Parts: sequence; structure tokens; C-alpha cells
Amino acid sequence: MSLKQDLRSVGAALRRGSPVVVDVPVEIRHTLLQRYVEMSMRNGRLSLASFGILIFGLAYEAPLLPRLLAWAALAAVFGVRVWLARRLLRRLDPADPRSDPLYDVLVVAASSVWGLAPIVLHPWLSPLGNYCVVYDAFVATALLAITYICAMPARLTSVNSS
Repeated sequence: MSLKQDLRSVGAALRRGSPVVVDVPVEIRHTLLQRYVEMSMRNGRLSLASFGILIFGLAYEAPLLPRLLAWAALAAVFGVRVWLARRLLRRLDPADPRSDPLYDVLVVAASSVWGLAPIVLHPWLSPLGNYCVVYDAFVATALLAITYICAMPARLTSVNSS
């Protein structure tokens, strides 16, 4: 695929409000959207647990109340995402699968927490603590991204071969 075709595909996905490519057959788009929701839920649980390790294990020098509030806010966002994901999967039309824009915004917002954590925690941490937080945020973000990428071909292969 050329860059021009890729950009057209992304533009079409944005116009349709879809986090997945729309210029593929509808059954593949349906499968991709289901897998996107499944993986984002799995990643949400992983993100919540690893963020807890980051702010309670590595950033122990920072005041406790802001750390508790940050983790509780991320947990609340995840709770709303779970509710939206269940609703999205129940209402997913196989003939015209579409995502929920609010769900997509919450996925991006929850992911942004990792990028903001080192910046917000910086004033309270020692240089070694800052290094650990930045490294942890980088590793966690990379692992979460890899799980999305690795899950897609396996799911499509199993669907196409059955």
C-alpha cells in the first residue's frame, strides 16, 4: 500500500468515527473492532496494575494523597470504559460496525496518563526516582502498544482459517 492509500484509509476511518480501517470487508472490520475493544480492556487492566506499581512502588517519595487520587481517577476512567465496552459490544452491528467516540477518547486519555506521570511527579522525586519513573513509563507504554499490534494478526488468521 502506498502512503497516499494509507492516508486515504485513515481519513475514511476518521470520517466514519472508527478506530479501525474502514476500506476492508465489513466482516474483517467487525472482527477488528471487536478485537480492539477486547485488547483495550486487557490493556486497561494491565495499565491500571502497572500504574499502581509506578506511583506506589517507584514514586514513593511523592505525597500519598495525589498518588491515591491519580490511581483512583485512572480506575474510574477504566470503570467507565468497561461499561462503554460492554454496551459497544452488545450494540455492535455486524453489517456496519462503528466505535463509540467517547470510548475512544477515554482510551487515549487513559494512555496519556503514562506520558504525564514523569512530568507531574518530577518535583517530588530524586534524580534516581525520576529515572525509574521515566523508564517505567516508557516500558509500560511500549508493552501496551505491542500488545495491540501483536493481537491483530493472530485474531484475523484464526477467523479467516475457520
